[in-house]
Amino acid sequence: MSSMPDVSVVIPTYNRRGFLREAMRSCFAGNDALNVEVVVVDDGSTDGTGDYLCALDDERVRPVFQEHQGAQRARNRGLSEAQG
Repeated sequence: MSSMPDVSVVIPTYNRRGFLREAMRSCFAGNDALNVEVVVVDDGSTDGTGDYLCALDDERVRPVFQEHQGAQRARNRGLSEAQG
């Protein structure tokens, strides 16, 4: 991301790979005037979510990885990583 984001969206996830593409797409839809950052916190998924996130080629999406600690800790981690 070339400049600081206007808005950060935090998506905590655990074994929900099938929903991520649409969730991330909806963060950018209709927001062309904003610099949107999406922080996806993978809370120790075992369904290939990590591989999917590592393969993304989108500087607006920032994956964060942690061992499984639960949704609240994943949300808090995302908030601490957000720059918008």
